[in-house]
Amino acid sequence: APAPVVASAAPPSVEIVVALVRLPAAQQGQTLNPAKLDNAIQRARRDGRIAPPIVVRRVRDGYLLLDGLYRLRAAQAIGMERIAATIEG
Repeated sequence: APAPVVASAAPPSVEIVVALVRLPAAQQGQTLNPAKLDNAIQRARRDGRIAPPIVVRRVRDGYLLLDGLYRLRAAQAIGMERIAATIEG
């Protein structure tokens, strides 16, 4: 019998340095919903990690955030030095 077809999994995540993550111009200075941010912070504290990983693209001086602004802000708020990220092409 033919082998079953397995759906491709999400790209693997890696740990990157929070300080190297840059925001796109559109997100710089963006006002975040305090309740959503507090929820993200509480979840990060409870779990001891950020999930799901943020999504970034490599740039010359680090990484550009594509998805996960609240998760990034939560990681910064609780003093995480590294964060799980999926790096897109």
